Amino acid sequence: MQKYFSFNRDAFSDSQNILILIVALLVLLAPIAAPSAMQVNWGFNALYYLPPVLFYVWIALAVAVALLLLFAPREHFISSGTARYLWGDRKIIGRSIVLLGALAIFFLFRFDAHFFGNGYIRIANLAQKTKPVFRWFDYGGTLIPYMLYQLLTGLGAAKIAAAMWAYQIISILSGLVFIGFSFKISDSLFETDDDRLLSLMLMLFSGLVLMFFGMVENFPPFMALGILLIYWYIQLDRSKKSKYLYFIWIGTLVGLFLNFQFITFIPANLFLTFKQLIRRRSFSNFIGSLAAGIFILAAIIIFYVDAVGNIALSNRMLFFQGKLPDINYGIFGGHHLSDILNLLFMTIPVFAIFILIIARSFKYLKGNRLYITLGFLTLAQMAYLFVIDPKEGMARNIPMFGLIMTGFIVMGIYTLIKGKELFRLNGNTVMTLAPLSLLIILPSFFVHLKPSTAEKYIENYLTYNETKTEAALYAFRDYYVTIGLDSTAIIKEKAINKAPGALEAQLVTDLYAHLRFDESFEYALRLVERYPYVARFRMLMGNLLKHYKRFDDAEKEFMTALELDPYNPELYHFLSELYRERRQNKKCFEILERAVEIDPGSPVILVDLAGHYFRIRKPNVVDSLTDVIISIDSLEPYAYMYKGLVAEQRGRKQAALDYFERFIEINDLLPEVPVIRKRINSIYLELRDTTSQK
Repeated sequence: MQKYFSFNRDAFSDSQNILILIVALLVLLAPIAAPSAMQVNWGFNALYYLPPVLFYVWIALAVAVALLLLFAPREHFISSGTARYLWGDRKIIGRSIVLLGALAIFFLFRFDAHFFGNGYIRIANLAQKTKPVFRWFDYGGTLIPYMLYQLLTGLGAAKIAAAMWAYQIISILSGLVFIGFSFKISDSLFETDDDRLLSLMLMLFSGLVLMFFGMVENFPPFMALGILLIYWYIQLDRSKKSKYLYFIWIGTLVGLFLNFQFITFIPANLFLTFKQLIRRRSFSNFIGSLAAGIFILAAIIIFYVDAVGNIALSNRMLFFQGKLPDINYGIFGGHHLSDILNLLFMTIPVFAIFILIIARSFKYLKGNRLYITLGFLTLAQMAYLFVIDPKEGMARNIPMFGLIMTGFIVMGIYTLIKGKELFRLNGNTVMTLAPLSLLIILPSFFVHLKPSTAEKYIENYLTYNETKTEAALYAFRDYYVTIGLDSTAIIKEKAINKAPGALEAQLVTDLYAHLRFDESFEYALRLVERYPYVARFRMLMGNLLKHYKRFDDAEKEFMTALELDPYNPELYHFLSELYRERRQNKKCFEILERAVEIDPGSPVILVDLAGHYFRIRKPNVVDSLTDVIISIDSLEPYAYMYKGLVAEQRGRKQAALDYFERFIEINDLLPEVPVIRKRINSIYLELRDTTSQK
């Protein structure tokens, strides 16, 4: 034993090394102790979801890592043994083997369930909508998987399978890009084999890699582009060549097309731009830092000022005081800060050590161009992390924060390894942070990649995040539908009706159906007051206000609902009904046109459009529209009603009779049924008279 290891006395050489050693040991103990000490513990508690055998294996490995912190190997044989194949003349072979191994791991252990982020919503958006939704802040992020989806369906793949594989292929390929540029970043930043290997391992042994196991989300490719931009930052710092500045700005513009999160790269870009344009070092540092700082501050001010009168924007942002119904979930509220702590621990387990070293290094590296660049990137990304509201809950919105962590992890690695020289940090302690990080994230990988365990994990999270229940239950339901367990899916669907606000919403609908309008209105008002950012509840209120002929107030509620959920055809349907009732045909048509642009295959909207054209006496258009509706949904009753009305106008009595009878056969409880029955009787009489005359 003594031949290979010796007691790590240098780890106790000064207060700084002792502090880092203590923090490392606390990180090692956190998965065991923190879950019982913290209420919000979703980033720490994965260990307790492991089977007993794996739990004890993890404990044994934890003991081994603790011993590595205390007993230093006499030679780091891994870094010396792999140097030639990772950084030397055979690096192409070595890196290719690593990438092929990563490809195999990502593929073999890819996600079977998509509980994190909006996985099933993403799949449905491609596979079940006539026209996918492309949100302005995430346009390119949806366009890339959509293009691959089109290719896969063109090759004969089923729609749902093609949508899932489109996302999973992009996720896996993004992981390979991330790993490839992690090699390049480590190679560019550091000189020694130990430092390069440590840098690489800290990048790959982070929770960020979870995004590349076939994650059905828009965010994995953003991380690939993000790491590429950081690589260009490093190349610009090393070479001072202006071409890298052009690459950086072009890459950022591409990123903004993909997703609005890339705005967080602009402050660092501004700093580098002024550094490149102004040759005087101290002055360029000042002007660049001033521009970057002003941009961050101005962006925050502009967004918050705009959010005051923009409910859609305020819905996505956090304020000092929490919003209803989560009144305690403010920017600096205990729950939100606990969520951020959990997120950091789960994605970058040694984040506390990074923070210590980054703060300690400021005095010595504040004139370092790359340190300042990464600092502004990290500052902007952390600001974004604090102000964005994770609507499905941070534990399920983990993919959304992958890109936001890239600046922090690279800056942490850079300052940690620089700190070895600056502060004489113990090399063995620092090297052991890599296996420590791997050990911490392994239980999370098991939890997130095993559907049954992931479901239990999320259900536990929902016990103290009740307002996030509905979205999670929909994800569970969709998972069981896809694997053919319809009975379990039905159970999950029934559970949705017990989610916060769901029972009250059903009560509003039931009371309205039983003509108890005042009681229905009272419950709807409570719903809107408690859940002001739920479009469906605004819609219920709008319909009740319409019933009371308070048309202006109803219009405001419908418009607010559309701001919150602008891609929901049902909202356009009810707003068009409001305009129809007010005889505002122009507005009615305009709102229906908008709805058709969003979802050209919605039978509800096409029926509304058919009704509009029937009222303005365009029977040919009505006839064509109803044919389209029937081709989409052959059981849509109103399509047959309008076909019957057009046939009756044209004198085709028997055809009208057939269409009317089909309308009633499909649904005899619709409010138009009594009127149509009278028309049927009238047509019968006409046909009988015609027959008797003959």
